[in-house]
Amino acid sequence: HLKDKISNALQRQSETADSTRRNVQEAKASVVELERRILQVKDKASQSEQAVLEITKDMKRLDCAKRHLQRTITALKRLHMLVHAAEQLRLTVRQVPYPDYKTASHLVEALSQLLEHFAAYTAKVEPMKILSGKVTDYQEALRKSVVTGFRVAAFGYAKAMQLEGKKMPDDDDAEDRKEPPAPPTSVLQGGIMLIDALGEDCRKHFIHVFCEDALGDYLKEFEPPDRSVKPERRV
Repeated sequence: HLKDKISNALQRQSETADSTRRNVQEAKASVVELERRILQVKDKASQSEQAVLEITKDMKRLDCAKRHLQRTITALKRLHMLVHAAEQLRLTVRQVPYPDYKTASHLVEALSQLLEHFAAYTAKVEPMKILSGKVTDYQEALRKSVVTGFRVAAFGYAKAMQLEGKKMPDDDDAEDRKEPPAPPTSVLQGGIMLIDALGEDCRKHFIHVFCEDALGDYLKEFEPPDRSVKPERRV
């Protein structure tokens, strides 16, 4: 009975050995197929990664181009505003008998902010240098006009011309002797706004000039003599 059991066990083992061998071969084939598919997936993943890198590279280029384009458009808009404001300031200077100082003060503030954006190009780009110089000339002309307006309002036209070192026209030039009217209070208020817009240094200088004009006669009358100069001896 034991001998029959051993015989049957050996027979079943021999039968299962072939089946096990086939299963092992099938498993090896499955592993090879799985490895091939893994390599394919890896290859496709690498291709996808490369495609993504190309797409992101193009996106970065487009984003960079977009930023440069936005900066260029912004710079062009600011440049257009700068040129337009400079032209408006030029027209304001030519207004008679007195410029619109209130409008000019707003233009001066806007031009100051706009010129800050182009400060790096003012010394390098010749047109920007010329435009900046013109703006400075317009501002100086307006400042002198404000000083003249306050002198005319305070002392009259003749004394104002004397303070500025200008000669009055001859009697023969009747048309040239036509004196401009004294600026009204609203014009003088606009002039103060302009002086404030031109900066603290300009404001201090304007106050100093105004005080000198107002106290000029007092200084001539009451200023003590210079002690360094010896008086002439009288006989």
